[in-house]
Amino acid sequence: MQILLAELFGIDNWIFILVAALVLFGGKQLPELAKNMGRFIHEFKKHSAGVGEEIAGVGKPNPSATAGNALEADLAKPKPRFDPYTGQPLSNDSNTTKA
Repeated sequence: MQILLAELFGIDNWIFILVAALVLFGGKQLPELAKNMGRFIHEFKKHSAGVGEEIAGVGKPNPSATAGNALEADLAKPKPRFDPYTGQPLSNDSNTTKA
């Protein structure tokens, strides 16, 4: 059973709430407070929709995972080694170091 906020409070309660807010926050602060509340609600809805999409996507293949696997395969390839002093490439079959 869903109860609307308008049904929960009567008009006299809404007037009391608005007068109390006016007294507590002042006339200049109320529009700014309402604007900030609107921004908060907008951001909350945006992020909660993103979380719902993320939860719905659990278990589905991730297209970026294949790109990550390709990167890992590229990193696993042997890279040519160079002599740090001369800059000349070292042969892959020689395991000896120069003295």
